[in-house]
Amino acid sequence: MELLKVTLPSLRDIHAAWSSVPAYWALVGHCLFCATLAPEFKDRFIVHYWITFLGGFGGGIASALVIMNPAKASISLLSSNTLGFTWTLCWWLMTYFPYNIPNKLHSFWPVKMITKACVAFCRANLIVNRVDLCMVLYPDVVMASILLGTIAACGGKYTTDAIRQVNNAASAPHEASAPTYSWRSAFLGSAFYFLAAKYSVTQFLAPEEATAVLLTVFVGQSLLSDLTGQPCDWTKPIINTVLTLANIPAGSAAIKPVKQAPEVVKPPKPSATGKPQQVQQPAAAAPKNAAQNGVAGAAKVQEAEGTEASRGSSAAGVQPAAPKGKKTADVNLQSNGKNGKEAAKDGKEPRQNSVRETKKRK
Repeated sequence: MELLKVTLPSLRDIHAAWSSVPAYWALVGHCLFCATLAPEFKDRFIVHYWITFLGGFGGGIASALVIMNPAKASISLLSSNTLGFTWTLCWWLMTYFPYNIPNKLHSFWPVKMITKACVAFCRANLIVNRVDLCMVLYPDVVMASILLGTIAACGGKYTTDAIRQVNNAASAPHEASAPTYSWRSAFLGSAFYFLAAKYSVTQFLAPEEATAVLLTVFVGQSLLSDLTGQPCDWTKPIINTVLTLANIPAGSAAIKPVKQAPEVVKPPKPSATGKPQQVQQPAAAAPKNAAQNGVAGAAKVQEAEGTEASRGSSAAGVQPAAPKGKKTADVNLQSNGKNGKEAAKDGKEPRQNSVRETKKRK
């Protein structure tokens, strides 16, 4: 009977098994997977370098900046050469290696499943690290431990979503608008570890046992989702239940277009003379105004041409053509003038003849 007895491993044994995983090789797998997260920015190598780096390590950097204690929570890229060299080499291999050979090898699902599990392993360990640190800096402060643990585990997603939206490359809403597994797992993992192993009021597990549970759940979800092809999201029913009970709406996963406000026509402002300025007409009336302006312009051109013609004819000694209403009166005046001249001429001729006759008689 003793041979059939099965002894289940304790949580401490599971923690010991997880502790035997080489931390550096877990970091290498983490870097290899994160280097493939933004292929749309491959043609801009600086943007691609930083968006993939922040996707993998942005949470640790953000939480370190919030803690503001480099001696206990340093930015790993600045405090050690190991991460800088490892990340840069992995990034180059997965992005710009000739013929893209490492990336093609990584695309095989067993290799990709391992590197993705390394990401989950590093996230769980980072939550444990930040919650333990908060218990030293802020003992028994609930908000500090849960908040910093959440930032550490999902801050990279927040950062990369912001960069994508700035570059108009976002395919989904920001993580803050529509939380996904990244935020849900970070929040629930931080809350579980703090309440189960650190908070004196609710503690019911040893830190090693809570760490074993957290690592098993995070890595197990990653492996099962790749093996089954299903999300295996254990966080969604928990969060949805809490939101429903609290009457809090869940974020929408659809990108809603921004509604543009209608144009408002401002009233005319009074000018210095006290007269209101003309209001600029809308664009719909532009064709009509253009036609009116064209007719008025044509009339002005004809009037100007007529003025120039009259000036030219007067300079050359030619009288300009009179309007129809004045033509008859001018003809009558000219005929009357001719008749008066002829009558005066006829009156002068008899006087001249009489003077000649008188001279001859003398």
